[in-house]
Amino acid sequence: MNKLFTFIAITCFAMYASAQTSIPNGGFEDWTSSSIEYPSYYINNSNIEASMKGFPSNLVKSTDAYHGIYAVQLTSVVANDMFGYLYNSPSQSDPDQWTGGAPIVGTPTGIRGYYKYNVASGDTATVIVSCRKNGNSIGMYLFNMGGNVSNYTLFDFEFQPALMEAPDSIVVAFASSDVMNERFLDGSTLLIDSISLTGLVTQPNFFNGDFEEWTTETMYSPDRSETIYCKQCYQQEVS
Repeated sequence: MNKLFTFIAITCFAMYASAQTSIPNGGFEDWTSSSIEYPSYYINNSNIEASMKGFPSNLVKSTDAYHGIYAVQLTSVVANDMFGYLYNSPSQSDPDQWTGGAPIVGTPTGIRGYYKYNVASGDTATVIVSCRKNGNSIGMYLFNMGGNVSNYTLFDFEFQPALMEAPDSIVVAFASSDVMNERFLDGSTLLIDSISLTGLVTQPNFFNGDFEEWTTETMYSPDRSETIYCKQCYQQEVS
């Protein structure tokens, strides 16, 4: 009987080893590449996430601009469980823990820009501003804007309470839906352009608030044609 169990175990191991050696692209020699675009310096964005998940881009370089040539278009896609977003920080943590951002001189008093939005009710676009100094948050501000806005309209948000000291960097984020409440509607689309910080003599370097500078990045993923499953082997007593 023990010999029978040993034979079954060896056979199952051989089947498992065979399955392991037949995994498609097991040596990771075959790769697929795709290109995405996003506004320069906004290195965390939904196009990178969409590419990693195999979905189409939902952050678009739009020529429907308020000023200049380009604007940013962000769209929520419920089927892909994704909203459009971008922000100029490498961090993927909560906003009060963001790092990096654009270096800044002076004390901003608010943020303004122009937008279009296409949802009359049930969803709102989100703007988040995190002001930082010496690696710590000294002020974080959350704003929403919504409605069926078919023509470019000014938004002009004031930082309340006002900053008590000048930050050394600032992180700005935009999203097509009400992300802080984890709520979004399919097709919610936000266009933004000509973003600036109020209360400053000059806008920060590497801020790109007019969205005229764009970065093209090539994403790579290993090819795979199928998933191999190894069935669990069960010992059976044979009389």
